[in-house]
Amino acid sequence: MPSTTNGFATKKDLKKLEQKMDKRFEQVDKRFEQVDKRFEQVDKRFEQVDKRFEEINSQFGHFRAFIKDDLDRFKEDTLHEFRHEWNVKIDPILADIEKHRDQEVIWAAQSERVEKLLEKIAKKVGVETEDTF
Repeated sequence: MPSTTNGFATKKDLKKLEQKMDKRFEQVDKRFEQVDKRFEQVDKRFEQVDKRFEEINSQFGHFRAFIKDDLDRFKEDTLHEFRHEWNVKIDPILADIEKHRDQEVIWAAQSERVEKLLEKIAKKVGVETEDTF
């Protein structure tokens, strides 16, 4: 069919085109509104997820505090037990050391007395003594 137009657009043609474009843009706008609504729903869901993560972090914070308290008590109890066991084992050794030191002092005093007595006896019998004791 041959074309009845001269190839130029008239004001009426432009008006129709504008109306069609307006309708098309309205449809596009409606779709964007729907997309915006969906994004709002997604945002709300993310907010809910964020709140849930905050709750979980809070619960883990309490959990970490409980574990820290338990660990501190465990360390304290273990250190106390270690000190007790150490004292139980070391106290008798320290007592023995003290006893031996006291014994050494007594032996040194006895040795001095014996040495002086031997010097007296040696003088009385007429034996010369050397200062080597």
